[in-house]
Amino acid sequence: MKGTVTVDGTAQGGVDVFVYKGTDAKPVAQTFTDSKGKYCWATYGECDGIEPGEYTLTFEYVKKKKKYREDGDDSLNGRYKDPAKSEFKLIVEKGKPQPDVNYVLHSK
Repeated sequence: MKGTVTVDGTAQGGVDVFVYKGTDAKPVAQTFTDSKGKYCWATYGECDGIEPGEYTLTFEYVKKKKKYREDGDDSLNGRYKDPAKSEFKLIVEKGKPQPDVNYVLHSK
């Protein structure tokens, strides 16, 4: 499973994507977008996807400086951070690749 994340109409690198299953308080998986806004999920190997199931996704974009992540504000203003309020759902079925799962986000 892979795709692109855009923020305000532009493919955006450095967006953290979290996956939650059910009412779990902690994400079961996490990935981030590359410099072209692309992401892919990995469980056992590079871009091999995540386990079948129903998930909720959240997003956070904290701008980075140099090589190391700086603490800072979420450039998405927390709009996509709470799994209980997330509108982004994902269903993964065994044996059914999803090569183009894209997400459109807005900072305002």
